[in-house]
Amino acid sequence: SAISLKAQITERPHHTLRTGVSLAGYGWGGQAVFSLSAEYSYKLNGWIAVTPRLMTGYRMIGDILPNYDDFGAFHASLSATFTPLHRWAKWFKVGVGGVYSNLRSNYGMEYHLPIGGGEERAHVDRMTKNLFGFIFVLSFDIYSTDRIELGVRYDMITSFDKVFTCESNQGSIYFGVKF
Repeated sequence: SAISLKAQITERPHHTLRTGVSLAGYGWGGQAVFSLSAEYSYKLNGWIAVTPRLMTGYRMIGDILPNYDDFGAFHASLSATFTPLHRWAKWFKVGVGGVYSNLRSNYGMEYHLPIGGGEERAHVDRMTKNLFGFIFVLSFDIYSTDRIELGVRYDMITSFDKVFTCESNQGSIYFGVKF
């Protein structure tokens, strides 16, 4: 009938694919890392959505010794995203969820050893952590239609590594397609 057809046409999309670019600060020596993210969001109703997301970032300073320094991060999260004012401010969203983080850092220095004829040796410190924690998200859509969205986001990623700590603060720009 005409009434059911109209309801199908005006129904808003429930699925959104987003990709984003971030500048992330990590507590491991104050690393500033550019990162990429990809996420899928399924809207359960006007108030809440379920959002799995993958994030990755890498930074390298100096590719040869004497100063070698790189840092890599991978995060996989599952969040509940709330639109607390969905009737008046659909552009504002708050999210909370769980996150798995794989963080690694390599740092190298060249130094001289007096034994064996004063040979130059390289030393690289490697550190890897696999952590679980929470992710907290604030999102603001700058531009949004029934099919696309563009916005900015703040993420705080925490972990439990003997103590509860903030691993990363991230600011990002994202683009999404709704279907």
